[in-house]
Amino acid sequence: MEYVAYFTIIAVTLLLCWLVDTLCKRLRARKDVRNRVKPQTRSAAFGVILCFLSIVCVLNFLKVWYAVLAAVFLLAMGVLLIVVYGRTTICYDAEEFTYQTPFHRAKTYRYADITGQMAVLTRSGVNTMLMVGDAEIHLYESMTNVNDFLKTAYRGWLAATGKTEEECPPVNPSYLVWFPEPENGG
Repeated sequence: MEYVAYFTIIAVTLLLCWLVDTLCKRLRARKDVRNRVKPQTRSAAFGVILCFLSIVCVLNFLKVWYAVLAAVFLLAMGVLLIVVYGRTTICYDAEEFTYQTPFHRAKTYRYADITGQMAVLTRSGVNTMLMVGDAEIHLYESMTNVNDFLKTAYRGWLAATGKTEEECPPVNPSYLVWFPEPENGG
């Protein structure tokens, strides 16, 4: 009988994850998302799961202080994942792009402002840093539409700087490499 509560919480968590995923798909279908880069939907789903795990911790081990601390930690991580998913966005067109992250205002850049790019291959995939003026824009292989954005940015950068593809190092879209490395080494 004690397992009924566990299975109920598991079922509710999975149902909420499915609802979040379905809602995200429907919202995505309504808007034109071709010109938007976002983290994957599973970031929000993991956030919801962690929030519910924190509730399970508190309900199951209410008298033990370290379980309550673990629940607070899980809740904070879950909320952070949901916030990162909801607030990390790059919206772009042929001339410029707007980059927004949690806890920072959206900032608009022109493709001519791009000074270079550095890519790193990690266990989780390819991570790349687009250097724009004094700022770094972090992009990950797991983000939706990231290669489309980099292709558009590369075309805009070529047009803005007056360069041709032959004058630049070859691109490697599978490793998210579109721009030359910055001259100052990053």
